[in-house]
Amino acid sequence: MVARSQLFGILATGYILALYATSGVMRDVLNTLKMKVGDVFPLLAVLVCILGLLGCAYWYRVALEELRTGRVLTLLLVLVGYGFALIWLRIPEERIHLLQYGVLAWLVTEALREKLASYRLHLLSVGIVIIAGIGDELVQWVRPNRVGDLRDVGINMVAAVLAQALLAIVLSIPRPVSVER
Repeated sequence: MVARSQLFGILATGYILALYATSGVMRDVLNTLKMKVGDVFPLLAVLVCILGLLGCAYWYRVALEELRTGRVLTLLLVLVGYGFALIWLRIPEERIHLLQYGVLAWLVTEALREKLASYRLHLLSVGIVIIAGIGDELVQWVRPNRVGDLRDVGINMVAAVLAQALLAIVLSIPRPVSVER
């Protein structure tokens, strides 16, 4: 049986490889979705990701009063960061980076959570996601139909930091103690 951290490590590695493998076709897929659905698709995808991460708090069955004032203010700051990122990023495939690297941050965090704690977990997770983002751009630089862009590396970094901040808030909420019968 594969341990939980190993499973998430495998999922994170597979996800990174999928990002690299699909970099040649993702622009076409997103442009097709934009033509069919409009510019709403990437925005909805990012909002679903944010709501999914916030849903983790509900999944842990934590009452809203468990969120201390500092956590609420930090959460609002992170959500404002996502809002500014969505305004700043006009191109759909740039907006989708917020979702792609947010999911990767979650997978990496879950893979490392049993081994590391506190700020080390979050710093290493952000670092791994940033390195994966740099690797993604390197793959694009060698593809004949793509162009690597330092701006995308910056977008990947912003996505990693925002997602990790959101995860840090959700993971810092104490889980209720279950009573065994």
